[in-house]
Amino acid sequence: MMMRLTMMGGALVLALSACVTPMQGQAPAPVDLRGPARTAAPSQDGCAQVVPIFAETTQDGISKENAYLRTRFPGARKTDQYMTYCGSTPVDVVTLVTEDGYTEEVWFDISSFFGKTGSGDLDDRLDG
Repeated sequence: MMMRLTMMGGALVLALSACVTPMQGQAPAPVDLRGPARTAAPSQDGCAQVVPIFAETTQDGISKENAYLRTRFPGARKTDQYMTYCGSTPVDVVTLVTEDGYTEEVWFDISSFFGKTGSGDLDDRLDG
């Protein structure tokens, strides 16, 4: 009787472990949202996949970024946003969490509008 219970228990453990083992081709598990969205130093991996945004002003450029994100990732929410450079090109890096819990990072080339207001460059306005 004891041998039979041990064998049944072993079969149950094997069956349960098969349920939690990820199958090949299965989507990765959602990320833990309690931790930081990125490391302190930005990775330069995004420089290879920068999305160009063409705009006349910073305000228009930000609106176009947000429109792109709403279209490409409906229902996602921003969790982080910072500016860095790919070489000498200014880029805006936006981290968001999709509706299904995945973290996505989008790198925008903001060189066409970075620092531009409706009445000239920001540097010109600051200089007087």
